[in-house]
Amino acid sequence: MKIWRFVVLVLSLVSCQTEGLIGKWQLKEHIGSNGAETFSTSIFNGTILEFKADSSVVRDGVAGKYYLSHHNNRGHTENRLILKFDDKEYHYLYDLTETKLSCTPVSDDFSIICDEGCSDIYYKSWFD
Repeated sequence: MKIWRFVVLVLSLVSCQTEGLIGKWQLKEHIGSNGAETFSTSIFNGTILEFKADSSVVRDGVAGKYYLSHHNNRGHTENRLILKFDDKEYHYLYDLTETKLSCTPVSDDFSIICDEGCSDIYYKSWFD
C-alpha cells in the first residue's frame, strides 16, 4: 500500500509540473560564475521554447519532444528535463515557478557540466 501511495504522489508531482510548463517561454538571462563571483547576462530575442500538453516542444520553430522526471539524489529531489530533436538532445536540471523556468545544462547522465555553476533563465510569455 505504501508503494502505491508513493507512485500516486510521484505521478501527481510530474502532472503538476507538466501543467505549469505548458506554454511559451523565452530565454532572457544567463547566470554563471567564474568561481570568485556570480554574474548575470541579459539576453534579448532569446530562444523561445513552447511546451505543449502532448509532450511536444517547439524550439525556435523546430519541433521535438520533452520528457520530465524527478530523481532522488542523496536526499535531494532533482527535476530533470530532456528536450529531444531530430539532430540534437538537451539535458537539464530545472526549477519551475509560475513565471520562471531555470535550466541548468547537464551531461547525458545528468552530471553537472559547469564547474562553477550556470543556468539559463526563461520567462513565461503571456502574449503571442
